[in-house]
Amino acid sequence: MTIAELIALYRQEVRDVPLPQLWSDADILRYINSALNELAIKADYFYDTTSYRGVRFVATDPLIPTVTIPALESEIPATPDLSPILWIRRAKVIGQLSPLQVLTLDQVENGGSLIEDYGTAFLSNWETSTGTPRILITDMEEDKYRLAPIPTADGTLDILAYTRPRFVLKVTDDSGWKATCASELKGLAGIKHDDHEKTLLLWMKREGYLKDDAETYDKDQSDRFEILFNNKADQIKRELQRRRHPTGSVAYGGL
Repeated sequence: MTIAELIALYRQEVRDVPLPQLWSDADILRYINSALNELAIKADYFYDTTSYRGVRFVATDPLIPTVTIPALESEIPATPDLSPILWIRRAKVIGQLSPLQVLTLDQVENGGSLIEDYGTAFLSNWETSTGTPRILITDMEEDKYRLAPIPTADGTLDILAYTRPRFVLKVTDDSGWKATCASELKGLAGIKHDDHEKTLLLWMKREGYLKDDAETYDKDQSDRFEILFNNKADQIKRELQRRRHPTGSVAYGGL
């Protein structure tokens, strides 16, 4: 299905056919963007195994920016933009046998099984301990990941992650966006199945019925389509998990 066909299908299903139309093309494109983002969050839809390989860190600095830092010298690559990442499935320092434990700050400070793994001495001084990184903390500082212990040597990480959609539809003053609408959703936005394209429609209608207009606003309809979308997203999530992680496989680094 092309983006233009999805727009037309939305208009057909909400009976927005006669002119003047109740929802503009710009409205509907915003709904598509919102639906793609919700699918990413609720179905772990976009799984990236290639974009976050070779993420650099440097000795004595435990922080890894999640936003792009341009290269200052030609021989040093820019830090990749990690901001689309929703959650990390696995992070591994190149050259180390075991992946890092990917944790929240609360999980580190609560200790639990970490005491058994690393001992109370490490956990009581983890913010200042130095050595080979064993933990990646995802929420200690805004726009940064935190390594623990503090690395004593430069290194690189390979990260497998679930992300937000990389593609965002934009309406511009020129006609370029209309040409984009002729593109297939599967190729442009990474949608994997025809049925998943129709799932986007459910969230689009949820958004459309919240438009602040006497002829479009219908909170009950919006709530109904949100429930339908959430149920479908949960089904898609289970379907994708079965494909990506067959029974017996081991997942590392989940939050």
